[in-house]
Amino acid sequence: MASVNNNPGPKSVVLDRFAPGNLDNGILDDFSDNKKPNQPYILDLVTLERLWFQTIPYEIDNNAESVFVTLASPGRNVPFYNFSGSEKTLHFTITWYANHISYLDVISKCKWLESLSMGDAFDSEPHQIQFVFGELYKDAKWLMKSCPFKLSNFDREQRMLPKLATQEITLIKVSTKNPSRATNLKLQY
Repeated sequence: MASVNNNPGPKSVVLDRFAPGNLDNGILDDFSDNKKPNQPYILDLVTLERLWFQTIPYEIDNNAESVFVTLASPGRNVPFYNFSGSEKTLHFTITWYANHISYLDVISKCKWLESLSMGDAFDSEPHQIQFVFGELYKDAKWLMKSCPFKLSNFDREQRMLPKLATQEITLIKVSTKNPSRATNLKLQY
């Protein structure tokens, strides 16, 4: 059972995980946090599914790392360095807590984000995503580099499903254009 999310921005399909017959499809998006202004979310740019964060990350680590190739030269005490490119990454931690009585929502959200870091068998590469976080990252496209998660607060009465998960997200920026220094100085990514 699919429903259309009426929030501004790209159209997204949110699948009800607990509808009869849909226990293995989609992600749960039944909490009211998506009604809050500027509530962060991750948007899959291929399927247009989005996952709203239940909490706002406390901090986001922004890292721009340059790659230099060392060129050894005979007789020099200091080698030459050749710039070969750079990479921008974001790293942050999010927390998922059970919002549904069956507790399937916690693991479903972790697994949905994990699926963004993997290809679809041999059919396609990992999907590009958009990290919507107010004004900061609204124009950037990212790939999910990694998203390990820790599960906790297991419930014996609910088939040992977790009530809480902490997930470490690492995104790498992708672009079809090579950004200039002026572009890199802008507020938005």
